[in-house]
Amino acid sequence: FVINTVGPVYQSEQKEKSAFLLQSCYSTSFALANLYSLTSIAYPAISCGANHFPPQEAAQVAIES
Repeated sequence: FVINTVGPVYQSEQKEKSAFLLQSCYSTSFALANLYSLTSIAYPAISCGANHFPPQEAAQVAIES
C-alpha cells in the first residue's frame, strides 16, 4: 500500500496552525493504515523540503502524533 498525504506549507507567524495541519496528515495516515490492518508504516520528513517546515519541529509533531 501507498498512503499519500500533502503536507502543509510552514508559516512561522502561525506555528500552531502549521503544527496542527501537519499532525492532521499523520493522524489521517495512521487511521487509514489502521483501517487496512497495516502493521508497519514509514514516513519521509513531511513538509521539511519545499514546504520549509523546520525539521526539529516536524519531528516533534510526528512523534506526538
